[in-house]
Amino acid sequence: MRPTPGFSVAGDPEPGHRRCSVPRGSALGADEGDSPFSHQPRRSLRMRTAVRPQPLGAIARDEPHPELGGTDPARLKAVDCMSQRVAPAPSRRCQAAVEAAARGWPVTALHALSSGQCTCGRPECSSAGKHPRTWHGLLDASTDPNQILHWWQRWPNSNLGVVTGKSSGLLVIDVDPRHGGDIALGQLEREHGRLPNTIETVTGSGGRHILFQYRAHQIVRNSAGRIGPGIDVRGEGGYFVAPPSMHASGARYCWLSHHDPDHIGLAPAPVWILSRLAQSTERRRLLPMDPAARIIREGERNMSLTRLAGSMRYHGADGDTILAALRAHNARYCSLPLPDQELRRIVASISRYPCGSRLGERR
Repeated sequence: MRPTPGFSVAGDPEPGHRRCSVPRGSALGADEGDSPFSHQPRRSLRMRTAVRPQPLGAIARDEPHPELGGTDPARLKAVDCMSQRVAPAPSRRCQAAVEAAARGWPVTALHALSSGQCTCGRPECSSAGKHPRTWHGLLDASTDPNQILHWWQRWPNSNLGVVTGKSSGLLVIDVDPRHGGDIALGQLEREHGRLPNTIETVTGSGGRHILFQYRAHQIVRNSAGRIGPGIDVRGEGGYFVAPPSMHASGARYCWLSHHDPDHIGLAPAPVWILSRLAQSTERRRLLPMDPAARIIREGERNMSLTRLAGSMRYHGADGDTILAALRAHNARYCSLPLPDQELRRIVASISRYPCGSRLGERR
């Protein structure tokens, strides 16, 4: 037996309340004298227990209902929906995050774009819609579907970040045509042969994210321009923005046709790419640094300055010392220096770790 409902405007239902959608133009509440909601068709309504019980589920289609009066199909449809509460469907980005996690790829929620601005709230944000919005950044990345659902219920429009490196088994080649990456890659393919067919995305800026298997026995770190101009690498400690995230340009990230994870598997990274990265690392270790090569361009400023701050914190530096060093490094080496507010944010984040501990360690 159920009580006859009374109606009130719905937010989330309180205990003991159910939701009901009233179709546009239905007889239920059509008389303005009978219902205060007649001017708002299709509003979600909340039902409160009242009056005496009625067996609503037992109403026959050809029998009048004493409280609702008559057998109007719209009324009966409205009554039928009282018996169940339908949870809101997850967004496309949430579904994509759950699917990525099911493949063993740790994911994290990234900031989104609202009216062309990053939801982090910083007008001068240099990575709009691309940086993690959780407190510990990539350290919070997860494959737990419950955690993922929690993030996207809290931030439904979040962009999707997928972690690279050993934890996901992903090595990503980021080709940016705005910096000549497509031309450089074409020259490398003529020299070494075409890249194998593998999973690939088209970025919101028109670039490419080419996904390969990450070899656990060979550590590959993030880098910019080591393979060629406009070609970055995302490996250990990195991530990439995944479909169907939204770019600041208004375009979506998407899977390249027939190169999505449902149609093709990950190819091993070409040996010549790994060799080129290894040779570049060795040259950087042995040769004196060319001042021009130390210029930090957009896309790697946060990563480079955070690494410097983490190293200083590990060796015992306090927040003021780290901030002074970041300001000097930022002004001298960054092609477009980060705003001071961003430097302070990096210092605040790093200072949460005790001296002598590395990023990700807990004491």
